Amino acid sequence: LYFTKVKLGSPPREFNVQIDTGSDILWVTCSSCTDCPQSSGLGIQLSLFDATSSSSARMVPCSDPMCSSEYQTTATQCSQSNQCSYSFQYGDGSGTSGYYVADMLSFDAVMGQSSIANSSALIVFGCSTYQSGDLTKTDKAVDGIFGFGRGDLSVISQLSSRGITPRVFSHCLKGDGSGGGIMVLGAIMEPSIVYSPLVPS
Repeated sequence: LYFTKVKLGSPPREFNVQIDTGSDILWVTCSSCTDCPQSSGLGIQLSLFDATSSSSARMVPCSDPMCSSEYQTTATQCSQSNQCSYSFQYGDGSGTSGYYVADMLSFDAVMGQSSIANSSALIVFGCSTYQSGDLTKTDKAVDGIFGFGRGDLSVISQLSSRGITPRVFSHCLKGDGSGGGIMVLGAIMEPSIVYSPLVPS
């Protein structure tokens, strides 16, 4: 299990999310989730996303283009309050459902050889109100899942569609059991780095 930290909301709050290249959406556990894990065996403090605590958060209505079927790889529905909701099941049988939120993602932007600037962008992500299967177990519980798939709702695709970063990512994961590594959204312009495009199977 590899996980990374993301900062969401205004002011930014940190969430530990599992890296998943087989799904598209980024989601974190909502404060309204009653049966979600309260503790983690990974030695991390679990956090809950509360849209009312973020000055930049807004609910995604059913009329939003992001809620249309052409963007979706998950089952969507509209709630009585006109919120764009989702339901998603993973290959291991676990699942999550909730609603979409638009809020700020904060990140460090590499501006040059060694220059790093704080930056942020508005993205759409899931706020999970229900989890099932392995997602409910506390031994490897995290705050959510960061999907790095090719769909239009992935964070990579959203940032790319706004011209913020190319539609690529790279990572170097340490495998010695102590964790660590680096993840980059977008391209690093280094002559020694070679990119391999993903092709449909």
